[in-house]
Amino acid sequence: MSELFIEEIAFYIRRHAPEYGISVCSPIIAQAILESAYGKSTLGRNNNFFGLKYREGRCPTANGVINKSGSEQRADGSYVTSDMVWFKFPDMEAGVIGYFDFINTSNYKNLKGIKDPETYLKQLKADGYATSLEYVSNLMHVIKDHNLTRYDKKEESKMKIAINAGHAAVGKGAIGAVGLLNESVEDRVVKDKVVALLRAQGHEVIDCTVDSGTQNAVLNGIISKTNAAKADLNISIHFNSGANRPAKDGKTTGTEVYIYDSNTRCKATAQAIVNAIAGLGFKNRGVKVSKSLAFLKRTKTESILIEVCFVDDGDDAALYNADKVAAAIVVAITGQGTIPSTTENPPAASKKTGNYIVKLKTNLNIRKGPGIQYGINAVAKKGVKYTIVETSGGWGKLKSGLGWINISTSYVTYC
Repeated sequence: MSELFIEEIAFYIRRHAPEYGISVCSPIIAQAILESAYGKSTLGRNNNFFGLKYREGRCPTANGVINKSGSEQRADGSYVTSDMVWFKFPDMEAGVIGYFDFINTSNYKNLKGIKDPETYLKQLKADGYATSLEYVSNLMHVIKDHNLTRYDKKEESKMKIAINAGHAAVGKGAIGAVGLLNESVEDRVVKDKVVALLRAQGHEVIDCTVDSGTQNAVLNGIISKTNAAKADLNISIHFNSGANRPAKDGKTTGTEVYIYDSNTRCKATAQAIVNAIAGLGFKNRGVKVSKSLAFLKRTKTESILIEVCFVDDGDDAALYNADKVAAAIVVAITGQGTIPSTTENPPAASKKTGNYIVKLKTNLNIRKGPGIQYGINAVAKKGVKYTIVETSGGWGKLKSGLGWINISTSYVTYC
């Protein structure tokens, strides 16, 4: 469990550190381990992995506070305990971004560009982050014990990824779901685009698709090819069915991603994928665990099965765009590339005035630009009305200047 926590928190720290000019990750991973007891402490269970005390406006991704006693160490070694107010966050990624926002002030600007873990920690303590007299030495022990400096190395520019379209081709055997979309057609379209984008980034990609045969023959062939590939990550592209909603009603049934075990190291990647596809306007059905799906059960390395959207939902079919879905998957896996903006626009009546108001159906990330490839500034709250002053595809810029939100009707109501 401790290694899984390290893998997950490192994934987000490495992804967001460069956005804030931070050049070393091992001390931050160590802080998360020590401050949250591998995410098991009261604060850790609320996604505050860094002991972040509440400061008004400091951490926009927070979704509330916790009142809890805490201790600080005096210069003479004694401790003083008092009631304190701490940030809480909606998920791990928001908690990591919260840390970087917390230190993104003039007081901590000297941390930027530091590449040595111990130098980073000494400067962080000198800047007033922690009072523990042994803070630096304790964290250096954590770094050494878990070999965390491996996360300071620049990520390999190349990954080895095995990918497949999950059923036989049309007319060649056991095809996938058919509705407004044909799974055996669209899974190949998305797969081919993902392959092309990954290879363009320099990654090694092995196509493990099997085009013909019975259901079992196709599945066994995919699994055999995937295991022979010995890839870093295995991806299977699918489309879902069972919504039985061919008429558009303004609501998508959505996207979901499956993994074999909640403790798998690729859980963070799976979450990034489902979030990225949902960011195109689909309902986010989340990451789900399945012990029965043969592709997940029988493959020998980290595997993810993606259900892009529902073939028998009119809103899903109308929103689906293979180029955008493929780009979203690649950005989620590699952290590189861009996602074309959605084509959904606000109602014509709203566009006449320039500005318009939307009311949120759910909490939404406020991003730095019009797309999920941009970092998160804050979280917009469910039920709150926001004024949009500019649109870019399916994204709206907030009048407050804080950033952009997805203005798909899956997420907002136009007022």
